[in-house]
Parts: sequence; C-alpha cells; structure tokens
Amino acid sequence: MPTTCVSLVLLDFLTELPPELSLQILSQLDAESLTRAALVSRDWHGFTLDPLLWRQAFLQHNGWSSSSPTHRLSTWDDMMAGIRPWRTMYQQRHRLEKRWTANGPKTVHYLNGHSDSVYCLQFNDDLLVTGSRDRTVKFWDLRDDYRCTRTLAGHEGSVLCLKYDARHLVTGSSDFSVMVWDMDQPPEADPPPQGPVMQLRSHIAGVLDVAMSDQTIVSCSKDCTIKLWNRANGDLLRSIPAHRRPVNAIQISGHQMVSASGDGLVNLWDVETGNYIRSFEGHLSGLACVQFKDNRILSGSNDKTIKMWDPRTSECVSTLTGHQDLVRTLHYAGGQRLVSGSYDQTVKIWDLAANKCNLSLDNGHSSWVFDVQCDLTRLISAGQDQKILVWEFAPDLDDTLLVA
Repeated sequence: MPTTCVSLVLLDFLTELPPELSLQILSQLDAESLTRAALVSRDWHGFTLDPLLWRQAFLQHNGWSSSSPTHRLSTWDDMMAGIRPWRTMYQQRHRLEKRWTANGPKTVHYLNGHSDSVYCLQFNDDLLVTGSRDRTVKFWDLRDDYRCTRTLAGHEGSVLCLKYDARHLVTGSSDFSVMVWDMDQPPEADPPPQGPVMQLRSHIAGVLDVAMSDQTIVSCSKDCTIKLWNRANGDLLRSIPAHRRPVNAIQISGHQMVSASGDGLVNLWDVETGNYIRSFEGHLSGLACVQFKDNRILSGSNDKTIKMWDPRTSECVSTLTGHQDLVRTLHYAGGQRLVSGSYDQTVKIWDLAANKCNLSLDNGHSSWVFDVQCDLTRLISAGQDQKILVWEFAPDLDDTLLVA
C-alpha cells in the first residue's frame, strides 16, 4: 500500500490578515497580554509596538486618565493624527503605580519653618499652604526648592484648618474666628500683604474645619454648630445646631455637604437650605475626619477604622482596618486611592477597590499625624512633631507622560 505524505503548513494569522484587522484583534488584549504576545515572533513584536494598542491599554485603567470611559477603537486611521508615545506613557505610569504599593516613595523632603505643631495643609502643583499651632499660615513654593515664600499672621490662636482656591484662602482657628485672605496678593509683594479681607465671627468655640463653594463659606466648630456665610460680603446666612458633640470635619460636594462629629455620626445636609437629609451610623466612637466625592462618603474614627458609605442609602459599603489609633485625617482625590493619617504616627495608602492597605509609611513622623493630602505623584503630611513631609513618588519620571 503506498505511503501518503502529509505536509502541514502553519500559517501566522496576524501576518496573513490585513494590518488593520490584526491590530483590531490585538486591541482586545490588556497590557500584560500584549507583552506576552510580543515574545511570539519578530512579526508579533512589531505589531505590539503600535502606539494605538498602548493607548487602548492606558485608557483601560480606571483613574489613569480624566477622559470618558474607554471604548474599543473602530477606525484606526481616524486616530493617527497627534499620536502620543503611549507605550512609554504606559510604562512610566505603571512604574508610578507600583511605587504607591510595596515599593514606596523614592524621595522625602522635610520642610522646616513652623515653630509648633502643623495642623492643616492644602497643595496644588505649585503651592503648599500650611497652618500651625504657632498661629501662622505659611506658603511654600513646590516648584523651587520648597522655599517658604509668605507668612500670614492674624489669628490669636492655633490655625486648625484651611481651604483655598484661586480667589480666597479661608482659615479657622481656636480663637473662634474664620478669616478670609486674598489669594491674588503676590507671595512676595512690596509692600507686604495686609491682614485678612474678612473676619467671620459667630462661633463660641474653636473652628475645627472650613469648606467653600462659589457663593458660600462653611465652618464647623467645637460648639457643635455648622455656620454658612455669604462668601461675597461675610454675612452669616444660617447657623445649624448640627450635632450633640463637636463638629470635627465638613466637606462640600455639589449642593450637599457632610459633617463628622464626636457623637459618632456622619450627617448629610443641603448646602443651599441647610436642611438635614440623613445620618450614617456604624462607627463605635467619635469621628475626626470625612471626605465626600464621586458618590462616596469616607469617614475616619477614634474606633481606629475607616468606613465607606453610599450617600443615597446610608449603607456602609466597606470598613477598612489597620490603624492602631484614631484616624485623624483622610484624603480622597478620586479613583481607587485613599490616604489616611493617624495618631499611630503612620500614613497609609488604601486600594478602595480591593479594600486593603497597599502601603504604610511608618518612618516619617515621630508623633500624631494631623493632616495628609495626595495627588498623582506626591503625598504631603503634617503632624504634631512640627514636620511637613513631602513624599515624592515620581522625581525621575516625566509628569507630562503620566496622564492622557
């Protein structure tokens, strides 16, 4: 019987298809799969270098871009104009995100200038503002060697809280007052800046937190009240007997605000009317801090936990445990990252999607942490030890390539 010889021909479907179809197929892969595909052959490696594939991979990550939710690319030719180095962007952002986990920060800067505990801070790309028990507010240049460029003195007690935007800086103090300062004054003006443009007085105890909307300034106090002020002229609009214990923190989101109190409650309010909406109950002790953003309310307590709430239903969605003392401060900038500071002297970085602590910064402060904030590449903390710490996670990365 004659022998039949069968010849097998293996076809590489990516190289046989039109390039547009091959790229559409590869666009279904995530970054890890693209990296593995690049090892198949030289041709596949060439395909996986296509910038639009890496654009797709970059935009698939929740929180990596301010763009709307990603969609599958449909017409590759339509995307060819203005292509950015997406593969490099992905690699740099991936390195940055790793540093927010077990690898930690690359450099830490210590800012010295206050002569007592630093209670509060806020920063943006260029400017850090801090308030202290030494009764002063200091401005720091984050672009030029972290210099202190301006000091405001006016309060007769500790500066316990502050908020600023392009128009105003608002500070609250243990002297029972709220002061409004002009942010348009150049940091190194000659003559030097005068005092506050407004002083708001109605509280009968220390002012523990402040917040702002376009028209309104909100303050809360150890006197258990929340007060709403006309931002244009400083008139007191209303005073709300908000809690049974000191109101330690407030935050505005849209037309609503939340307050957190030593009575263990988070309360939700209508900013325009001052009307009470609902309460959030579940902490076992008093509250020190609260955040309200992206339909999430987050609260920190003396029970050593952080809770996340649904503002529409009052349901406790999750509870984060790990701190060993009062959770004094929280900052949530969006996405899945939350940072917290505690009287246990640590700053922790949390993954809200996984409900876990990704990183604990244990060696920065030698006493209670009073305030902490973060952005994409930096975390800044302040505490009872007079220290202001700037934790830099991307000093060697190109920040223009980190966001789409």
